[in-house]
Amino acid sequence: MNKEELIFKVFEKQKNKKIDKKKVTEIVNLVFNEMSDTLKKGNEVKISDFGIFSLTENVEQPITKFTLKNKRKVWLKNKEEKE
Repeated sequence: MNKEELIFKVFEKQKNKKIDKKKVTEIVNLVFNEMSDTLKKGNEVKISDFGIFSLTENVEQPITKFTLKNKRKVWLKNKEEKE
C-alpha cells in the first residue's frame, strides 16, 4: 500500500464522509511528517497496538527499524526525498 492508497482507504472508511479527501490527505501528511521529524531527531515513534519505528544509522544508508506488535523486526531502507 502506498500513501495515495492509504489516503483513499481512510477517506472511504468514514461512515458519513464528513472529512473531504483534501483534508484526509493533509491529516495523513501531517502524521507522516511528524513521524519523520521525530525519527530524524533520533527518537522512536511508538504506536500502540501497531509497532515501534526507530532510525538506525548505517555506513552506507540510514535504515528505519520497525518493530511490529508481535515483536517481529523489519528494516526499511529510507529513500532520499526529492524536492
